[in-house]
Amino acid sequence: MKKLTTFLVRLLVFTIIARTSYNYLTITRYAPGDEPASFFPVVLEVPESKPPRFELLRWLEFKKLLATNPKRTLSLPVGERRFTLEQEKNFTPSVKFKVIADSGGQRIEVTHSTDDYIIWGEYRVVGNAIIPVRVRSVNGMPMLFAIVIGVNGTLLLNWLYTRIRKRTSAATAPLQTD
Repeated sequence: MKKLTTFLVRLLVFTIIARTSYNYLTITRYAPGDEPASFFPVVLEVPESKPPRFELLRWLEFKKLLATNPKRTLSLPVGERRFTLEQEKNFTPSVKFKVIADSGGQRIEVTHSTDDYIIWGEYRVVGNAIIPVRVRSVNGMPMLFAIVIGVNGTLLLNWLYTRIRKRTSAATAPLQTD
């Protein structure tokens, strides 16, 4: 029973360390005025489309579009929507976005899924400006790093616990006199 308890405690510690490091490795938060990563997703409504159609742009594409067409409307209809992109290698990428009315503008959450990765992005639209809030990219490498960090962190904590336990048991052991 003691070995099972020890195993479960180690598994719990590993899970906490791996999950925390995974979150740290995959999410980037932006302060106002920061330039987001080039893969930051932005959803725009295609002008004069009936019914409304939407397009996904990366941050650099968005900046180029805004430079050539500064009057482009950035706000989107409030609600949750989904659309697909062109098929790539037997897989159809999809984009899901949620628009929430916010004080002074909108908050937009975007999820772009392909067969290789998932990107979550969040930004605010205030007037004719986009303020990036955060982005998270999920693929295989951060997961691998999180597992390595989790294993090493668990081994380190186990080693520290064993050392401290040996010292305290040696310090509290009764003195033997001959």
